[in-house]
Amino acid sequence: MEKELTKSHDHYLLQLTYTISSGPNQLWHLLTSSKGLALWFPQLSRQEQELVFNMPDFKECLAIQQEIKNQLFSFDWFGAVNSFAFREEKGKTLVTFTEKSPSHFPNLERDLAGWINQNRRLESYFKTGKIPDIMESFMDCQEWVRQEIQKNC
Repeated sequence: MEKELTKSHDHYLLQLTYTISSGPNQLWHLLTSSKGLALWFPQLSRQEQELVFNMPDFKECLAIQQEIKNQLFSFDWFGAVNSFAFREEKGKTLVTFTEKSPSHFPNLERDLAGWINQNRRLESYFKTGKIPDIMESFMDCQEWVRQEIQKNC
């Protein structure tokens, strides 16, 4: 997985790029259906044109911004914009995840690390058929984000 975090005057941009060993249909299902989301992000579900983030004491509806089947899925993430763009190449799928977060985004470090971790879990699923435990690589992701933010300041 290639990772890049850049900062402009008012936002951070995280970009992750990786390849999975299947066509885009399975990834599309994991990203856009409640059944698929439950496999890798159980706090999220889909209701029409929204993703619903549901915790025991908190619920938030997040608008889906763009949806082009097997190519692009973009949604609001608590004021940030997250997107998965992908294209098929020779039976594999190139995935580009981006998160554009305002510089004042609450818990920025934890959020960015969380999305790197979630993408690692998706990438691993397509390699092994299993979703790794959510905390397996989270601390490594958080340390990488911390170092990149310090470089960008």
